[in-house]
Amino acid sequence: MIDNFIEQLVKRQATPVTYAKKAGLIILTLLVIVVTIKFLPSAVIIAAGLMVWLDVFLFGRMNIEYEYVYFEGELDIDRIANQATRKRLFTINVKDMDVIAPTHAQEMLGYQHL
Repeated sequence: MIDNFIEQLVKRQATPVTYAKKAGLIILTLLVIVVTIKFLPSAVIIAAGLMVWLDVFLFGRMNIEYEYVYFEGELDIDRIANQATRKRLFTINVKDMDVIAPTHAQEMLGYQHL
């Protein structure tokens, strides 16, 4: 018996909202460093380190990829954050599907009553 295996990795496109979140994090980091320098100069290294760590962590969480795997009639969809953490979003047997398409695609017009 021949096993079918197909794997596709798709990187999520950055949106203006993603860029705004990243800019907001950078501005927040700079603001925390300036306020810490002004009011508590002895703690500026700790505050800067914590904010930079938070920025790196959250920037990584915004780096999202989706992996689609088809194997022996099963379709698995996983969400991968920062190329490190994987979460299974969806698993379905292909025999149970009528159509797979984007929500507002032309192919979905006949299925909107469902």
